[in-house]
Amino acid sequence: MRFGAALLSLALAVAGTAAAQERQLYVIDGIGQDFGALAQKEGAAYADLSKRGGATTDHVRESIVSLAPELSYTSATPRLKPEEAKYFHFDIYYVMPGRETDADALAKEFVALFKAKNMPNGYRLFKSEMGPDMPAIIVEVGAKDAADYYAQETSNRTTLGAEGQALFAKAFALTRRFETRSGWLRPDLSVMPPAPAQK
Repeated sequence: MRFGAALLSLALAVAGTAAAQERQLYVIDGIGQDFGALAQKEGAAYADLSKRGGATTDHVRESIVSLAPELSYTSATPRLKPEEAKYFHFDIYYVMPGRETDADALAKEFVALFKAKNMPNGYRLFKSEMGPDMPAIIVEVGAKDAADYYAQETSNRTTLGAEGQALFAKAFALTRRFETRSGWLRPDLSVMPPAPAQK
C-alpha cells in the first residue's frame, strides 16, 4: 500500500469475506489527524485513490465499536498463538433496547463459566458505540480456518454443557436479531503501526 508509511498511529486490518465484501477495522486513536495529514501530504494522488476506490464501492455502512476487556475471555492456556489466527468469526447480538445492563451481566457470567472450565479457546467482546443498528454486541473468535472454528465451537459447546446451554438461552432471550459474519485477515491489504520500541 503506497501510503502505509504515512499512517503512524492508525491501525487498519482488512478482512475479506466469502461474499466478496471487505471489512475494514480501524484503531481510531488519531484517525482524523492521520487521514487529514495524509490527504494534505499526498494531494492529487490521495484524491485519485479515493475516486478510484469509490467507483468500486456499492455502499458504506459504518459503526464504531469498543473492545470490552472485562467481558472478553483470554485463556490461561490458549490453544492457538495469536499469529496462528488467520480466520475470524463474528457473532452479532442485536440486543433489545433497554436490556444493555442485563446483557453486560450475562457476558460476565459467560466469562466466569469459561474460566471455571479453563476453556482453551478465547474470545473478544465488542460493544457498538455508534452506528445504524444499536445496541449490539459482537463476539469475535479467531481460528486457523473455518473448519478449525467449527471444530472448536463444537468442543466448546460440549465442554460448557448444560450450564453453557442455559447461558446461550438467556442471551437469545435478550436478542432481537442475531447475525454471523466471518472472514480471513488480509495482511497484504492491512497497515499496522510500527511496534513500540523495547525499553
